[in-house]
Amino acid sequence: MLAKIKKYWLEYIFVLLLINAFLCAIGFVHEEIPISRHKLVNEDLQWEDMELDLYLERIRQIPNIFILMVGSELDDSLFSSEVIRELENMSLTQIGEAKKPITGIIAVWQNEGIRYCETCNHDSIKYGANIEQTYIFLESYDYLDNGYVYIDDALCSKGTTGLNIVVWNQAKNSIMDSVNYSYKNGKIQILR
Repeated sequence: MLAKIKKYWLEYIFVLLLINAFLCAIGFVHEEIPISRHKLVNEDLQWEDMELDLYLERIRQIPNIFILMVGSELDDSLFSSEVIRELENMSLTQIGEAKKPITGIIAVWQNEGIRYCETCNHDSIKYGANIEQTYIFLESYDYLDNGYVYIDDALCSKGTTGLNIVVWNQAKNSIMDSVNYSYKNGKIQILR
């Protein structure tokens, strides 16, 4: 075995480099996040499970917060007319106005309104920005069926298929809620 490794060591290294280049090309390797390491606090609030439109209405009315949303492999059944109306109240009109199905979304909303929103149809999308002294990074991978929300170096979302929502109080640097809404087996499921 050692003789074979000695004989083909250059080929092995080349194959490893080729695999690494392929993974980087398809976006499997995450973008480097500039980290300043702020300590995030999870507020121990008791949230009851509620329909998505009622949840959006409730969190939209909380003062001094950011709502960070990442969706992947989104099902149209998740977006009832009530949910679309609530998203429009948040100035997130892209879902209701879409001409083709939306499978992914990234949105950053704060009380003053929408800061960023991007939708896609079977693509991967990501967004990063500094907010005051904190770096947020959102990514939606279509081929991995995952949606991630990072605040500094901390993964704050559930990171699964569906609509991941993180309610972040930037002033306190605390996570008020992290929830996932997905449509599976003919019904909407809520994961906290």
